[in-house]
Amino acid sequence: MNDATSPSSAPVVRTIGLVFIVAIVVAGIVILYMLRTGKELESDLKNAFKPNVIYKTVLSGVIGELNNNPKLVVLTADVIAEVTVTSKKSWMGLDLGDTITAVKAPAKVQYFVPLRDLGENNFVFNSKERQLTVIIPRPVLDTEMVFIETDPAKLDMQTQAGWLRFHVSSAKYTEDMARKNLKEAALNVASNELLIERAEKNAREQILKLILPISTNLADDVSVGVKFKTR
Repeated sequence: MNDATSPSSAPVVRTIGLVFIVAIVVAGIVILYMLRTGKELESDLKNAFKPNVIYKTVLSGVIGELNNNPKLVVLTADVIAEVTVTSKKSWMGLDLGDTITAVKAPAKVQYFVPLRDLGENNFVFNSKERQLTVIIPRPVLDTEMVFIETDPAKLDMQTQAGWLRFHVSSAKYTEDMARKNLKEAALNVASNELLIERAEKNAREQILKLILPISTNLADDVSVGVKFKTR
């Protein structure tokens, strides 16, 4: 009896081996898919019990009253508005201490020349001196266009509550009052004499630039100057 494998059975053995290998590969793929599906299912179950929070920001605005007030801005300045508010409180003669809030905020202010009443009467020609003079109002501080920084990260605010004061309530009052007075503080800084002089200098230069096209049509011996209205 011959135990050796006959040549005719060799293809069968190879086929069985190939099927076995394919079965192992398929089983591996199925197992990996099941593991992945199980992890996704676990993740879905966890997310299913998490609160669903949606943040939505709506930006809107309304055009208000249109003010027909032409102005020539001649100077913008960056200033620091500083406000200190002190709240004193006592109870039955007992001093409960002072709550003090000091805040510093970047601000921007501007000076402008009013142009509403500017007309022919503002141009005066002196034929004897051969000079054309433009008479304009002095620059004024624009109290309507004051920018106060509101970003908390850019504000320097320090609050110290009284020794027998509730920090939250007393601090909120002084901090609110400090913020309300920042505009007034910025305008107070902007009233500095140096800024006024710079605004007047810029006003003269800008008016001369505006009338430059006209001045080129004047005679060569005619000079052009700018003066401010008397106060």
